[in-house]
Amino acid sequence: MQQRRTQVLVIGAGPSGMVSANYLNNHGIKVLVVEKATFPRFSIGESLIPRCMDNFAEAGLLDCLKSKGYQEKTGARFVRPTKDGYDEGDFDFSKKHGDGWDWTWQVPRANFDLTLATEVQKNGVEILFNTEVISVEFNEGKSKTIVTNAEGSKTQIEADFIIDSSGFGRVLARQLGLEA
Repeated sequence: MQQRRTQVLVIGAGPSGMVSANYLNNHGIKVLVVEKATFPRFSIGESLIPRCMDNFAEAGLLDCLKSKGYQEKTGARFVRPTKDGYDEGDFDFSKKHGDGWDWTWQVPRANFDLTLATEVQKNGVEILFNTEVISVEFNEGKSKTIVTNAEGSKTQIEADFIIDSSGFGRVLARQLGLEA
């Protein structure tokens, strides 16, 4: 089995994984990302909120996203069924209680995720695609994570910290029996 060592292991190469990986990399921290899928991939979640924009900016990813020309979104409407028809709630992002963005993007997630991952790789972060977490152990302040790739080869990754950005996969919650 191959052995790897990193300061931070990020599980998942979606938006939260790429923001955290690029932010840490920009601050001189050694990061390795494992992603179960291959990009571009189908993913639900095309609607961002303005608060995301600060995270993209702080992680150094805003310029690569701006260059894609995604559709700007200045609000949202939520609709829910009621016994008499529908109840609608409109949110105008410019009506806020403080500083910050008053718009965001509506994005095609497959392209959006690929754009982020490509930029993060360009910045020097290694992403292991088609790589699934098999097990995680914590011992004496370190973690040992066993992953397997599409060919079935296993790698043990030792890390000081793990960031679980697996979303619906809930990798650490499943591994540690914390699902509720």
